[in-house]
Amino acid sequence: MASYFEKIYDALEDGFTLILPSEESARSILSGYVLERKKSVESKRALSFDTYLSLFHEDGEKEASFVERYIFSLSFLEKHQDRLTYLISSEYESEIASSAAYISSLIPDLERAEKYLGRNNKADIMLLKKEYDEFLYSNSLYEKSYISSLKPLAGRFVFAFADTFMEEFFSLMKEKMDIAIIYPESSIRNEVVHVYENEKIEIRDVLLKIRKLITEDKVNAEEICITAAGYDRIRDRLEEEAYLVSLPLAFMRGENVLETPSGAFIKAAKTLYETDYDALEMKAFLLNASIPFKDEKEIRDFVYEISSRSIKKRDKKKDRYFACQKSRDGIYSRIINHVDAMNTTSDPSKLIYYTKSFTEAMLSESQFEGEETRNYFSFLIRSLNDFASLLRNLHLPSEICRPIFPLFMKYAESITYMEKEKKDGIRVYPYGQNRGTKTAFNFIIGVNEREARIREKDARFLSDYEVGPLREEKDSTALLLEEYLSSSAVYFSSSETSFSGAERALSILKEKRDSELLSDSYRREAEINTEGEWGSVYSVQKKAYSRALFTSLDEKKGTEMISSSLTFPFTPRHLSASQIDTYRKCPYQYFLSYIFNFNSSFSYSDICYPALELGVRLHRTIERYFSPENSLYTNEALISIFSSELDLWIERKTYDRSGRIVALEKSVPAIEEDMKAFFLMRYEKGLVAIKDRIEREGGRLVFEKRMEGEISKEKIVAYPDLVSYKDDSVSVFDFKSSERKDLASSIQMDVYAYLLSASVDSMSYLIFSDGKEEKKSPLEKSEVEEIVSSVASSIRSGKFNTTEDKDMCTGCRLRSLCRRRFIIR
Repeated sequence: MASYFEKIYDALEDGFTLILPSEESARSILSGYVLERKKSVESKRALSFDTYLSLFHEDGEKEASFVERYIFSLSFLEKHQDRLTYLISSEYESEIASSAAYISSLIPDLERAEKYLGRNNKADIMLLKKEYDEFLYSNSLYEKSYISSLKPLAGRFVFAFADTFMEEFFSLMKEKMDIAIIYPESSIRNEVVHVYENEKIEIRDVLLKIRKLITEDKVNAEEICITAAGYDRIRDRLEEEAYLVSLPLAFMRGENVLETPSGAFIKAAKTLYETDYDALEMKAFLLNASIPFKDEKEIRDFVYEISSRSIKKRDKKKDRYFACQKSRDGIYSRIINHVDAMNTTSDPSKLIYYTKSFTEAMLSESQFEGEETRNYFSFLIRSLNDFASLLRNLHLPSEICRPIFPLFMKYAESITYMEKEKKDGIRVYPYGQNRGTKTAFNFIIGVNEREARIREKDARFLSDYEVGPLREEKDSTALLLEEYLSSSAVYFSSSETSFSGAERALSILKEKRDSELLSDSYRREAEINTEGEWGSVYSVQKKAYSRALFTSLDEKKGTEMISSSLTFPFTPRHLSASQIDTYRKCPYQYFLSYIFNFNSSFSYSDICYPALELGVRLHRTIERYFSPENSLYTNEALISIFSSELDLWIERKTYDRSGRIVALEKSVPAIEEDMKAFFLMRYEKGLVAIKDRIEREGGRLVFEKRMEGEISKEKIVAYPDLVSYKDDSVSVFDFKSSERKDLASSIQMDVYAYLLSASVDSMSYLIFSDGKEEKKSPLEKSEVEEIVSSVASSIRSGKFNTTEDKDMCTGCRLRSLCRRRFIIR
């Protein structure tokens, strides 16, 4: 696990600005970063908390200090001493100096003072506050305690060592901001280690299946292994459950290959080259007691000469290392020739040759004596061979592969050597540490599909994992929880399979609260409702995540959720037609899209252009063409409007609801000129056909008409793309970018028809890709009412199961977040 300071340094390299308690700590962090990472950094990349708060104010404003308060207090007393009854008495003019000191200390807490003073004394406080506000304004000052809320601030920020000021900041912040929090290591160390209920059931399920393999299928225990995420956290529970079913377990743990003597030797080759053969690094390498060098006496003599000649590093014009006696015997020559060759070659085969040659030239035979050291070195060379094969198979351009030794060192950081000692029982490995271990049955606990497919291709997975507070692996489930934890404190029940095989859906229960949102949301302990059909509920603590993303601290939304009298805080205030359709297709997709608000945060394919954004621009093209502001009604004018929409997309801009041009969301990628040309070619025919169809329809056209109403006592809000009123007839149209199989079963148009007061004569989908029109057959009103009632009831009960359908899952933009159960064979 990365140390606390490494996380802070990583945040700097990720583009964040650090916020620290003081200027001294800010300077200290930057100095540490420069020394540790050997990189330059701008001083403005680390700010004190007070400096950070000043950024929310107008340029030139600064926080009022005690000096300004004292000067104001003297002036105020001299000006108003005859009017004051509480702050000073006119009979004692000599009290002005002491009263000024008292008032200056009172100023930051005037609102609290006003609450505790009697009615007759409040006049003094109100006058003081009025005069002080004018003083602040005229002198471009601000008082931090007077700020009612902070406005959004552009940029990405990390709060480090935040315990000293987090409560103060969250009490001020009312808007969304792009910030992150890095919690001190002590917060993680003090966390109670939990094994959650769903993990217990998963462990039992695995062990029962293993027991069946051994007793009924007669499989040898040596053919079975378990790999576990959160190895240390669940080890005790694994032992307990295994004892209950009489299964012997052998817990295995490996060592990173670079931490062995062989690895230390190889790492030195990289370090020496990168530091230009720095004398300190040279001496540390040659005097490393764990590395069995040849000719140890000569090496010590060579090191002595380096020190006596005060050599600092290699000088390429006149290399002073060669002046040393022992260098002429080949010690330095062997080092520099091999190290230079290893660090500069772009040929994988040559890298293997140089590495072997370097070890043979520098190390004694004792390196290869003893099974353990021989195994370590053999494993390192085998890993190098694997890496070389990987590069050859990738067929990368030469400029990407050069140099390849640094790439191998990065590759080796993730490689763990597992001892070959034979142990009785079923072997249990930390996740990822059984590389190269071949077994017939490999049971993997606590890993999601996306992460597991990368590492293990032929394994059986029994995981529907709910992330625990100390989970170290970075997977999409953790990202999902971090993203949602930014809104409010949430408690998750287990998503589990009982012994009878019945699946239970993810359920989220409302926690009890006895205080207001902002102070309660960040409590370390909170009461939760554990009653009901869903079983036990376990809290997910925010402070357990090293970089929890606080991107949507929305007090209003949280307050509404808390005040709701319903069992589940996620019961919607209203439903839309698209929400109903989404839930019917896949309840868990509804959960991600409309509760976690992941409509655009994630995409299954990072390089694809979002269909939603394209659909919005096609739709807006038609709407702008038929708007009163347009005076040209030709095909050329229509395509010109679409072209202007694509130009805005290239510039990362769009229109908001009021018609203003604004910046595009960060999650939406811009397009290039070649994509613009493709979209113009792809949709020109369809746009013209849809335009002609609407013109034939005639009548009064209303785009995105907001409709509200009730269906089965459920509040419904809908925005049909286009409603046409002609004489006594009403037609409803909905635009789609391309043909879809699910249009026939969609309830979207039927909801529109239900909410329209007039009788609807026709409902049609207009397809932008080819300009086709697909008629929609209407449902009976009773059918619509039944569907809406069923969907709303299921949402309230917390049923967010997944729909495992190949056609629907393929290409789903939220697939990487899916928690569905799966088996890979």
